Amino acid sequence: MLRLEDYEVVACSGFEDTRQRMTEGLAPDLLITDVVLERSTGTRVAAMVRQIAPQVPVLYMSGYDNIVAGGSTERVLLKPFNCQELASAVTRLLREQATERRQRARAPQ
Repeated sequence: MLRLEDYEVVACSGFEDTRQRMTEGLAPDLLITDVVLERSTGTRVAAMVRQIAPQVPVLYMSGYDNIVAGGSTERVLLKPFNCQELASAVTRLLREQATERRQRARAPQ
């Protein structure tokens, strides 16, 4: 879906694969993960990614409407969704992250 919108996508098969790729230098602009995973959880994956790269925003996908994102760099996209909704959520979160970075850069030290 996102490749059709000209985003570069790196797919990981789970927690361990994600950790290995992050320790090998993967530097994502955004983490997209389901909340419920086969052998882990999306929140666990996000916490691990943020230990290595704290600035990475997270887009959680969920079929449950009681999931709450924590903080300004997390969002939840409820299933089912279409390509346009996914692309819009990704674009919005990346723009918000870029705006926050610019504001931090301008803030007096």
